[in-house]
Amino acid sequence: MTIYTTPESFEDPTPSAGQRFGSAIGQGLSSGLQLLAQDKLEKMKHERLENLLRGLGGGGTETAEGIASQSATPGGGVSDEAILAVGMQDPNLARLLQGQKESQIKQTESRAKREFERAKPILARADERAEGITQKESALSLMEDAVQEGNLGFFSPDNVAEITGIEGLRTPKGAQFISSGKEYFLGSLKRAGTRPNQWIEQQIQKMLPKIGRSEAANRTVIEALKSELAIEKAQLDIIDKLAQEDEEKFGYIKGNIGQRTRKELKKFADAEQKELEARLREIQSTSTPTEVKETEVIMIDPQGRRRAVEKKDVKAARSAGYKLSR
Repeated sequence: MTIYTTPESFEDPTPSAGQRFGSAIGQGLSSGLQLLAQDKLEKMKHERLENLLRGLGGGGTETAEGIASQSATPGGGVSDEAILAVGMQDPNLARLLQGQKESQIKQTESRAKREFERAKPILARADERAEGITQKESALSLMEDAVQEGNLGFFSPDNVAEITGIEGLRTPKGAQFISSGKEYFLGSLKRAGTRPNQWIEQQIQKMLPKIGRSEAANRTVIEALKSELAIEKAQLDIIDKLAQEDEEKFGYIKGNIGQRTRKELKKFADAEQKELEARLREIQSTSTPTEVKETEVIMIDPQGRRRAVEKKDVKAARSAGYKLSR
């Protein structure tokens, strides 16, 4: 049987313009919604990462470079804690940070090695000189006591012992003076590092106070040695301070530590030189003979200054720390 269809029952498979427009709108809305959703997810991820880094002290920096600079450790790179936390949110960023950390550690180690090679000679000399500081300080103190308390002048028994070789004339203060001088000499040899030749040893001995000189002359030499020792000690203290600061800040000692030490030491040395000049002027003024009355004697006060004291007050002056001037 043949079936005939009427135009009203015939369906055209080709979508109409309205259908195509509606479908395009639907697809566009679907793509737009997907993009909005993805963007929302990315923003949420960044917000979580930002909050995480802020909690770790990163300040919310989203770039790897920013994170490295905000969370850097003294040895270079981001801390392991920060990398682990970032990896929970973004593994790719964590791998990037780990690579940066390893690269920075290698660069830091390489630079630390170069810088230490530059600083090594200065640090080694400082260690050698530090060994003699305490010894020289103690020797100078004993030497100064022997000069102030004893009689080591030209006509003293100790000088006669020096000239004649008769050690029976040596006084206890004279023996103390000689012993402390040897101790200071040995401390100076440690400062030289290796044992110096005979000529250098003679120069070191010549600069020390000597029996047979006036008290003022020996005190002048002692003050000069004390000033030199103070500057040397300050220099070693500065080196130690700068080395510690470098270790804490950079993780290694910078090679220009010698230059920085000299710059900082200059202020101290200038001040010490002025103080030494004042002390030497004081010694010169106290060593000048003073006219006294028949009823007075010259005594040295606890500060080393010459004072005219009434003979009747000598006993009381001694109790106060005064000494008779020779």
